[in-house]
Amino acid sequence: MKSVWVYVTAGLMSGAFLTSCGSGDAPSTDPRYYSPGGYWTGSLNGEPGVGLVDESGNFTFIAADGEQYPATLVISDILDPSAQPLTPYGASFSGTMQSLQPSKFPNYGGPTQCPPPNYFPPNSVGLGSVDLGSGILSGTIVPRQSISGSATFKPPACTVTEGISLTFNALYYVPSSLATISGMYKDSATGTVFTVSADGTVFAQDATTGCVINGTVSIINPSYNVYGIEVSYASCTGSLIPLNGLTLAGLAALDNTKSPEQVLAGVWSSIQPNILSVTYMLVRL
Repeated sequence: MKSVWVYVTAGLMSGAFLTSCGSGDAPSTDPRYYSPGGYWTGSLNGEPGVGLVDESGNFTFIAADGEQYPATLVISDILDPSAQPLTPYGASFSGTMQSLQPSKFPNYGGPTQCPPPNYFPPNSVGLGSVDLGSGILSGTIVPRQSISGSATFKPPACTVTEGISLTFNALYYVPSSLATISGMYKDSATGTVFTVSADGTVFAQDATTGCVINGTVSIINPSYNVYGIEVSYASCTGSLIPLNGLTLAGLAALDNTKSPEQVLAGVWSSIQPNILSVTYMLVRL
């Protein structure tokens, strides 16, 4: 799996994911305890990545190349539990997704190629290159266990289906606190040092681009390892000038299974015309 470095991508995704209540317990078969939180690992369109979901359904999938799919997740249908009375309920999920490809930093999305057989726009010659736009996400999920589904996009003159397959990771049960996540980190792509203070304040300055980043990390639910994060950009130069004045918000998680520890974070803005996202992989100093 490639490392997840800092990129700017664009996208907005919504679907549904199902989990149980109780930290570390077996998933409940009582639908009253359904919640969308989780730390998920797996793939989207065959590309490995991590999905972060809080208990309210705020979501982002961060692919290995920095591609990101922010989301709001909604359960669309609870499956009949009578067929498997001794196992957690499954559920169907549905929603919308926008898939845009990462490249240089920053990247506000861009064209992607439609695969055969329907990739030829009218009167065209050769492979078409189009923005996939918004797609329909659907599939099934077993609480605290697995997610399996697909996203179908129908841009002009083609249809593209991308599969999503995720497995629940127990990192979600690591309690969150500002004391736990505070410290100094280095961005693995740029070398920029990020400071997370004991009160959750975030500060960084990139000596190469001039970007000054100010923000906060917040506790969403102290029982689970998904944090809220918000950052604002200023003083960026060159190709990063469009980031100046923007505030982006998203999700983060601490991976304490690595040494040194790492923080994976994805932030985004879905306000036109600034539909974009930034991915960080931060290594503790």
